[in-house]
Amino acid sequence: MGHVLWIQLLLLVHTTISVASIVKSSQSRITTPTTYGAVSGGLAGAGVSSVDPGESYILNPGAIAHLRGATITFGTSDHKSTFKDQANASASSSQKGWHLSMNENSPDSFMASSIFINQSQSRENNAQGGQTSLFFNDAWLTLGNFVSPHLATGLSYHYRDTRNSLQSYQEHNFGIGFLWTPVENLGVGLSFLNFNSPPKDVPIAYTLGSTSGLGLLYIFKDYLRLRFDYTQKNHSLESLSYNQVSLGLETSLSDWLFSRIGVAQQTNETNELVRKYSFGLGFSGPRFGVHYALQLYQQAQQGQEHNLDLVIPF
Repeated sequence: MGHVLWIQLLLLVHTTISVASIVKSSQSRITTPTTYGAVSGGLAGAGVSSVDPGESYILNPGAIAHLRGATITFGTSDHKSTFKDQANASASSSQKGWHLSMNENSPDSFMASSIFINQSQSRENNAQGGQTSLFFNDAWLTLGNFVSPHLATGLSYHYRDTRNSLQSYQEHNFGIGFLWTPVENLGVGLSFLNFNSPPKDVPIAYTLGSTSGLGLLYIFKDYLRLRFDYTQKNHSLESLSYNQVSLGLETSLSDWLFSRIGVAQQTNETNELVRKYSFGLGFSGPRFGVHYALQLYQQAQQGQEHNLDLVIPF
């Protein structure tokens, strides 16, 4: 297994591109990243073409049809970073959150289904000592099935409630995704998320924005899994629009133990650059699984994020 670890080290040193998932902060030029799972978190956010219980259907609703049985996932995230605000002054932000999800796809089910709930709080401190706090409550409902032996599709409904110190704003949106598996060791994913126009009464900085993603997954001899994603987000607020490319590598150290690394690069409409490196470990046993990810941010944003998930199949 030593040659596999060398491959991971070379990948981390020589690769300079990947993807970061983000949610919006009200005033910052650089947005606060968050990842809805420790598996994709350990792979720098890559996961449009993958099947991971508790998180894949957030990145691509088409992945839900590939999950078998029923699973409950509980996870936490903790992010801290520093960056330059709109006045080019030093600022800092932090975000803590938790998520709970359940997916079901038993043989008697008409189609696969899942529900995902996420709650987080984001704080931003500016150079003048002021602080802005935002509370996010998100809920996803996803349904999916196979339309052919090698092609699965899914639909998702996304509800977001954003609250500041004065009032709250709600948004309802939808997504669609496809996962094509022409052979057993290759997957191609395509997703279109939040394609519905946002409500006019919600401030631009609080709206979700549409996201499209293309992902590739290649499995080599059951112990190496390579993920590549390209994601584009279109938003009315330029600093919240971006292009992302992602690369992540997962290695099976044993039947139940996995290591993960990834590297990410995001460029937004104002030509600000965020680069991210990630590391992760995972245990997937017959009765439960535990996954951890550490993500490090560089360039225009300096910071780190920790993700921890507990997965229980039943």
